[in-house]
Amino acid sequence: AHKGDFGHVLVVAGSPSMLGAAALTGLSAMRAGAGLTTIAVARSLNLTLQGKISNVIMTRPLPETSRGTVALRAFDLLKKDWTRYSAVALGPGMTTTPGTVRFVEKMYLECPLSMVVDADALNALALRKVLGRKACAQRVLTPHPGEMARLTGLSKEMIRKDRRAIARKYAKAWGC
Repeated sequence: AHKGDFGHVLVVAGSPSMLGAAALTGLSAMRAGAGLTTIAVARSLNLTLQGKISNVIMTRPLPETSRGTVALRAFDLLKKDWTRYSAVALGPGMTTTPGTVRFVEKMYLECPLSMVVDADALNALALRKVLGRKACAQRVLTPHPGEMARLTGLSKEMIRKDRRAIARKYAKAWGC
């Protein structure tokens, strides 16, 4: 066996104030058993990220917004390389900057890879009312009660009362 036998995870995460989220997600993918992990961040964050992570994780600089977050035009760059990856982790620390929100929407709907959607990607989906529209591959959403409240319009208290039933209901409604 070699590293190519255990999948290649693309992590798209981080922002100037939340670069640790990208590093933690990439390290988690490696520890969970991914053979290869690439963390994609806004171009100006790439060298700093390299200093935060293990030397066995690759980085990918992406076009960025004026606020140093991933820009919408990063989608077309990543799209050219879908065949390199097995799955995507999207969202931790990305912020809800408008260009980044539009990038997340395109990734969620159009990326042909299985995807774990977390944190600010969930917040972006809530802002753009994307859930319920058909994504072109399997999606796993990981909301905590506050994120689920933003996604559904329900109160956190209502969600906490019956997490399992609410998770089932919305997973079915959203096709994920």
